[in-house]
Amino acid sequence: MDLSRFRFCPIASRFIDDVDGAQAYYAHKLVEPSDHLISVGSLDILVRFNPEEIHLFTETKPLDAQRRPRPLVRRPGASREARYFSIDRARRLDLILPTIRTPIQTLRATMPGATLLIGPPDSSALRIGVVVGPDDGARVYFVRTAFDMTPKQFQAKLRAHRPAPWPK
Repeated sequence: MDLSRFRFCPIASRFIDDVDGAQAYYAHKLVEPSDHLISVGSLDILVRFNPEEIHLFTETKPLDAQRRPRPLVRRPGASREARYFSIDRARRLDLILPTIRTPIQTLRATMPGATLLIGPPDSSALRIGVVVGPDDGARVYFVRTAFDMTPKQFQAKLRAHRPAPWPK
């Protein structure tokens, strides 16, 4: 990944203000280290972030909570998927690796073979859910998406999904 296209990179995700900051942070802090070695219990696993992924800082809703339009973000590469920038998701990027390391709940994800890892509630009672999928039997997991969950959404996930071992 060519990092020279980014003029700056926020030092922490809570300082992200716009799409450029989110893309720079994602590229510099999550993608470019290539593999993140994470100890989960007594096992070491590798976690990777796809360079073309945009789900971690976008969503499908074109308007924010104040009914203002959100910037459109296109996924690079062949799919050219279009989603909308979410400052809330972007500012929670720092929570992804800690959630993978020590989730409070692990459930089978909707995506085949993937696991939904859920973090603890923050001061506003929101939780982060991180979906990871294995890479063909190796101890390498790709982060597929991450999203916020309200207490009501968390309870719905617990009812709708079966527990899953982590790591597999």
